[in-house]
Amino acid sequence: MSTYAYAQNAELSMILQDKLPVLTMKDPLFELMPIKSKDVARVVWDQRGNYVGLTSARGYDGGYGRVNRESVSRYGVDPAPYGDQKFMTEDWLTNSRQAGTFGSSIDLTEGQAGDQDHLITRMIQRLKSVGWTLFTTGTYSVLGPMGQLIMTDTFNLTPFSVATPWATLATATPLLDLRTAKLRHRGHSVSFGRNAKLFLNSQDVNSLLSNENPNDLGAKRVITVNAGAQPMTLADVNRYLLEADLPQVVEYDDSYLDETGTVQMFIPQGYGVLVGARDYGDPVAEFIFTRHADLIRAGGRLGSGDFSNVYYDFELKKNPARGISTLAFNGAPAFYFPSAIIPFRC
Repeated sequence: MSTYAYAQNAELSMILQDKLPVLTMKDPLFELMPIKSKDVARVVWDQRGNYVGLTSARGYDGGYGRVNRESVSRYGVDPAPYGDQKFMTEDWLTNSRQAGTFGSSIDLTEGQAGDQDHLITRMIQRLKSVGWTLFTTGTYSVLGPMGQLIMTDTFNLTPFSVATPWATLATATPLLDLRTAKLRHRGHSVSFGRNAKLFLNSQDVNSLLSNENPNDLGAKRVITVNAGAQPMTLADVNRYLLEADLPQVVEYDDSYLDETGTVQMFIPQGYGVLVGARDYGDPVAEFIFTRHADLIRAGGRLGSGDFSNVYYDFELKKNPARGISTLAFNGAPAFYFPSAIIPFRC
């Protein structure tokens, strides 16, 4: 009689803990919005107000000026619950034995690994969708399986719109636009100069590189007698922007397939994200994994790291026979410095 051989939860959790940091390191979003786990039921953070004024002048023997304390605003959001299960059905289990083997154990570990990869990918894509949607629009919404609104949140971001769409190659003014956007640093401890980054998808990068305006970026093409105007590369443009103390352009064209198989861009055409450099290097946001009820069972906990509040479980059941992989988490983004992010309309 065949039996099933499968990996235990402890083994799977160790593998998952190795996979998650590698997958998140591949996307620049998680430099802007690092992941943290906190043993809390609600995401709450304080935002300190701006430091204002100049040191008071005083005459000899005069009194010292009194400085009012800066304001502190408290923000909070209830995390959204997320979770998926993937089933090894009775039919799948029945037919999973390798051809030509009889009476030996049926190895499910390959199927477990594939299901785990699938659930992890969906989780990473969800985090990226929340983060990039928030940074490109200032708001995000989470819908349930029936299209119902699970949660939504909005932050006070002020978009920047270019003078002429960059796809209008003859008259667009990307250099002037970036010089204008750079002035958004005023009144905030952030810089939109050479240490800032502008994330654009490939279509908008192509428009930037194809600019023909002789009074703007189009004038920076290399001219030779025999070959005429040479095409610019992104490296060429970024070298010039660096010298001009303007943001570096980062091409980001990642996407995911939705449930219908349609490609969904994380940064759509015409939408960019201008990320300023904080004076003290603080992250502008974090995605907080909060407490999850299923982690009451110690076997589901991944450890003490950034993903310790992600719940993962594999269970082999009978009547009917099925294997169930579960990955779940609760969480929401905390946005500490909205002034450092500019939704860029190009």
